[in-house]
Amino acid sequence: MEEQPSVQLLRILRKTAKARGLNTASLANTAGIPRGEMKRVLGGLSPLSVDVFARLAQAMNIGEAELTNTAFSTAQTETPKLTPIAHQEAQELPPIDPLGNHADQIIRLGFALGCDLTLVLITNGLADAGFPESVIEKHPQQLPIRLDAAFHQHNDPSFLPEKLRLTLSFDALYTVHIPWQSIAHVVIQPLDIGPAPIKPEPSTGKATHLRLVD
Repeated sequence: MEEQPSVQLLRILRKTAKARGLNTASLANTAGIPRGEMKRVLGGLSPLSVDVFARLAQAMNIGEAELTNTAFSTAQTETPKLTPIAHQEAQELPPIDPLGNHADQIIRLGFALGCDLTLVLITNGLADAGFPESVIEKHPQQLPIRLDAAFHQHNDPSFLPEKLRLTLSFDALYTVHIPWQSIAHVVIQPLDIGPAPIKPEPSTGKATHLRLVD
């Protein structure tokens, strides 16, 4: 059976996003599409409409070459509107090591899946980490950091042997170096795909009557 054009277009979208290190939340944010709807479309749970494809193609600057080359090429003539994550190791999942660095592995998982992350940091271990003094003073015990998946590419994570390097926005942009031992909790929030679209029941052709009973 010949593959439907919408299936081919969906494959192009998924491959382009993966090749350029883009996640569902950042695509949804740039294209102006609710995250749940974006997740359903890219997951094949909802049909890919022309409008949604056009928005995503514009966001990723998918051109004629990608659409006509069946072998698929990631070559592009324009810069995409979305900035990919610079350090691609954030998109890769190494083998799980129960005896290894748990915080490293969990945070990598959150970035690779494109989920919102919350890091709870032990403040007294952040003296030389690069955070603004006002932020440290406001959170003397524990410092919560929320990493919105739509901006993971701007967080630019780099997983170093002794610490996690991130770019964070406070009153300005700061590059912080978080020692692994300062990470007390990591919370991964799965992207909610929401309820599946309700499909209308097929008509039986028979009329339905309402009967009143005393």
